[in-house]
Amino acid sequence: MDFWTTFVSESLQSPWMIRPKQIVDSSTEDTSGFYIFLVEELLPDEAYSMVSKMILAINLKPEEVTILNQGDVSVHWLSQLSSAKKIISFGDEFPGEFGEWVRWMGHEVIKTHSLKTLVDQPQHKKETWMHLKKFGQIQ
Repeated sequence: MDFWTTFVSESLQSPWMIRPKQIVDSSTEDTSGFYIFLVEELLPDEAYSMVSKMILAINLKPEEVTILNQGDVSVHWLSQLSSAKKIISFGDEFPGEFGEWVRWMGHEVIKTHSLKTLVDQPQHKKETWMHLKKFGQIQ
């Protein structure tokens, strides 16, 4: 194997790399983390790598964050959670403007650009970083 093939293969084995199989199935599991990342379904590995980096950049540990697919999440299920959560929604799933906090069913929700948009149009990463800082409350 050449260097890059080995490097990528070993990087994908890292415990910090978030993969689709680590995403919670909302119909069967409760979320224990205070923070929820709502992401689109069927994302490329690059997007999951980006999410991993985002979590670390806002000083959270991966075990503090629950990642849910927007396609699997029902409004009813989120409304039934026993404790309030901080939710960042990647895309237009929730009302309000990008980067603005919205109170929804007892949860604080902020929305930002979709991960697909960030992969295809990297010029939106700077604005998304501002939203992430607000979500993670870092300066």
